[in-house]
Amino acid sequence: MQRYVLLFMSFLCWAIVLKAQEEEMYRDFQGQHHMLDASEMDRIQESRKGFIPSQAPVGPLRNIAEFNRMEGVLVSYSSGFGIPLSLIAEMSQDAVVWTIVSGNSQQNYVTTQYQNNGVNLSNCFFLQKPINSYWTRDYGPWFILDGNGEVGIVDFPYNRPRPYDNAIPGHIATEKGLNLFSMNLLHTGGNYMTDGMGVAASTDLVLSENASLSLAQIDQLVNDYLGIHTYHLNDDPLGLYIEHIDCWGKFLDVDKILIGEVPMSDPRYADYEAVAAYYASHLSSYGNPYQVFRVYAPNGQPYTNSLILNEKVFVPVVNGAGAVWNDSAIARYEQAMPGYQVIPVTQYNSAPWQTTDALHCRTKGLADTEILDIWHQPLSGQLSPLPQYVLSARITAASGQGLIPDSLYCDFRLNGGGWSRLLLSPDTANQWHCTIPAQVPGTTVEYVLHASDSSGRNESHPFIGYADPHSFSVQNILNRTEEKGGSYLHILPNPSMDWSFINFSSTRAGKVSVHIFTSGGKLVYQESWPNIPAGKHQKRLNISTWKSGMYFIVLEVPGRTLRAKLIRS
Repeated sequence: MQRYVLLFMSFLCWAIVLKAQEEEMYRDFQGQHHMLDASEMDRIQESRKGFIPSQAPVGPLRNIAEFNRMEGVLVSYSSGFGIPLSLIAEMSQDAVVWTIVSGNSQQNYVTTQYQNNGVNLSNCFFLQKPINSYWTRDYGPWFILDGNGEVGIVDFPYNRPRPYDNAIPGHIATEKGLNLFSMNLLHTGGNYMTDGMGVAASTDLVLSENASLSLAQIDQLVNDYLGIHTYHLNDDPLGLYIEHIDCWGKFLDVDKILIGEVPMSDPRYADYEAVAAYYASHLSSYGNPYQVFRVYAPNGQPYTNSLILNEKVFVPVVNGAGAVWNDSAIARYEQAMPGYQVIPVTQYNSAPWQTTDALHCRTKGLADTEILDIWHQPLSGQLSPLPQYVLSARITAASGQGLIPDSLYCDFRLNGGGWSRLLLSPDTANQWHCTIPAQVPGTTVEYVLHASDSSGRNESHPFIGYADPHSFSVQNILNRTEEKGGSYLHILPNPSMDWSFINFSSTRAGKVSVHIFTSGGKLVYQESWPNIPAGKHQKRLNISTWKSGMYFIVLEVPGRTLRAKLIRS
C-alpha cells in the first residue's frame, strides 16, 4: 500500500511540475506575441469595429517624441505590474505615475504596495478603468502639439481585439481635458517611434495589417493626424511574429538611433546590418546623417526596449549568462546620451524581460500637456565663413502663461571656451532669433537655446542642454572640382524666412535645372531653364510658405552637379 502511495505522490508531483512548465511556456507565448490568447491572431481586424474616425487636428502638427518633456508615465495593474516596484518608485520621484486599476479595491491594494516600496504617493494618480493587459505602450495615447498651440491626443484602432485596452486613450483625453483625434490606421505603440520633427519609423507590419490602404494613403493619414512627412517602414530584422520596432531600434534624439547587433554567426546578422546601414545612409531632420549606435544583444537581450523619461533612461538588463553584456549596453547608452542618467533595471521575477516584451512595452510616457516647446533647426557640420550665423526658433508655451523675454536666450562658446549669452529677438508671435557674429575659419561653435514661461517651466534645445550642445565649425569649404571648373553655387540669405536667392555660375551654356528636397528626401520644388548662357546667374526663390527646416538643393549645370543646403527658419 505504501508503495502505491509513493507512486501516486510521485505522479502528482510530476503532474504539478508539468503543469507549471506548461503555464510558464504559455506566459512566454503571451509575452512574445503580446497576446492574451492565441485566438487573437485571427481576430486582429475586430479592433476596427466601432472605430469612428474624427476630423484631423489643425496644423502645423508636432508629434511629441519620447525624448521630449513628459509629465507622467502610464502603467497598469493587471494580475501584476509587469515591472519592478523599484522602477515605479524611481519614476515617481520625477514624474506622475498614472496607474490603471479596475476599482477601489484594487486601488487600495496597489496603494499599499506603493507605500511599502517607497513610491512617492504625492506623484501618483489612479485611473479606474477596466483593462485587458499591462502593455500600456501598445495601446496608450500618442500626443501632438497642434497649430493652435494646444496638446491633443491621437487615438488609433489597437492591433489587438481588446476593447478595454483600446478605450484607454479616450479615457485619458477625458481625464486631462484634451482634444481626441481618431486616426483610422490599425497600429500599436511598440511599433512606432518619432523624432518630434516630422519623421517616424515602424516596421512594415503597418502595411500588412492595413492591406486595404495604399502606402500613399498611410503616408497621408500620418501626415494629417501626426504631422509626419517622412515615414520609414523597415523590414523587421528580428524575424519574430511581433514585428515591433522597439524590439531592435530606438530614436535617442532627432539625429541619433540605437540599433541592436547580433554576432556574425546569427542567421539574422545581414538583416541587422542592413537596417543599420539604411539609417546611416539617410538624413535626420537636422539635415545630417543619422548617428547610428549599436548595442550588442547576442542572446536576444532587450536593451533597445528602454524608456526615456525626461533626464533619465531606464534600460532593461538581464540575469544569467546573458548578463555579461549588461555593462556594455549601459556604456553604449551613456556614450550616445551624455548628460542623461542611465539606470539599469533588473527584470521582475514573475514577469521576466523577453526579447519582444520588456520595460518599454509595459510603460508609456505621458507628454506635458502644458509643454514649453522649442522647435529649432540647428546649424551643424561645416559652414562657410559668413558675416553672421542666424539661429531661429519657434517657441510655444502651451500653458498659455506667456514667455519671459529675458529668459529667451542663446548661450554659445568658441573652441571649448567660456559661455557667452545672446538674448533672442522676436520676429513674429512665436518666432525668435539671434545672430552669432562672424568667426574665423577653424572655429568650433557650440550653442544651447533656452526658454522660460510664466508657468515656471524651463526648457533647453537640445533637451539635455550643455552636456550635449549643438555644434558647427567654420571652415573655408572649397569644392575642388567646382573651383577648377569655375562653377559655384551659393544660397543667400541663408537661413531665411521669406526670400532666398540661388546664385550660381556655369562655364558652359545650356540647360540648368534645380531640385530641392526636404531633409527626409521629399521633392518640394523643381524648375529648369533650357538655354542659360555661360557666366554668373541668380534665381529668386519664395520659401515663405515652406515648413521650417533644412532643405537640400541640387543644381545641374552643363557638365556638373552642384549641391548646397538651405535653412527655412
